[in-house]
Amino acid sequence: MNPGKISFMLKLAWRARKLAAGHHAAVAALKRRRAWLIILAGDASPNLKRDILRHAGNCPRVTFLTKNELGAIVGRNEIGVLVVLDQHFARGLIMELKKDENGGDGSKATG
Repeated sequence: MNPGKISFMLKLAWRARKLAAGHHAAVAALKRRRAWLIILAGDASPNLKRDILRHAGNCPRVTFLTKNELGAIVGRNEIGVLVVLDQHFARGLIMELKKDENGGDGSKATG
């Protein structure tokens, strides 16, 4: 996982208006079934997490960065949740996040 690349992709999605930022925008996107990926801040409040997860259904969700760092991506002070509204952005972010789980960039180590 490359946090810089993920942050870049999130900034690009924000500029393309493919992100919902904050509690109310996230819940609205989830209710309209426009969400493809939920990104919760690691230090988000339990009430926020509970409310978002109640509306999430089977939408994939990850915990990433802090409220201050997520806020910096979209140019605000603190954001507890971001929702990706585009399937292609979501797919790219999920692939980048899974690189860490699969041991780096997916290439085989030679010995």
